[in-house]
Amino acid sequence: MGFNGICALCLRQGELQESHLLPRALYKHLRDPRQRNQNPVLFSSQSSSQTQDQAKQHLLCVRCETRFNHQGERWTLANYCRAKDDFPLRELLRPHSAQQFTEDFSCYYCDRIPDVDTDSLAYFALSVIWRNSFCAWKIGATSIAQLILGPYQEPLRQYLAGESDLPEGIAIQASISSLLEPALITTFPRMRNQQGCTSSPFQESTS
Repeated sequence: MGFNGICALCLRQGELQESHLLPRALYKHLRDPRQRNQNPVLFSSQSSSQTQDQAKQHLLCVRCETRFNHQGERWTLANYCRAKDDFPLRELLRPHSAQQFTEDFSCYYCDRIPDVDTDSLAYFALSVIWRNSFCAWKIGATSIAQLILGPYQEPLRQYLAGESDLPEGIAIQASISSLLEPALITTFPRMRNQQGCTSSPFQESTS
């Protein structure tokens, strides 16, 4: 059940929903039905434990939750790796040629592959990064480091709310595992400084 407040995205007064930092459906695919305790393992720098807890809090109104779903989550969750033999996004790439940079790294230019919805992928990734930057999150007693986006904070909110285009200076790269059996894991975004650029690696469901 929601409660009345200011939506973090559209900044309008309304009934706030129980928003998830990572989509609720993602946690389902991290469960292992072969085990007695099917819950995913939560790792932190201090400990590890199996838990059904999720990072969630009242943050967005119904309209903005629906926007996040339609603009990014729906396509991404339909195409990410959900099992070792269920990786639709990778299958979309297989018929196409990639540019080989190193023995372990190839690049697909997805603007030439219309079946890959790069707008949805980018929107989804940026929505998670923005949520992680807006406020502090926890899973049980485990705190998740809050991102600091500085001058990108408000422009990114405006982009996600549909009020402006993607801010200049932001680039998204999606990495696809080539392992025969990708590991079903996910990480929360975190900040890195690389060659004068700030990056926020975010890994969804596959290693």
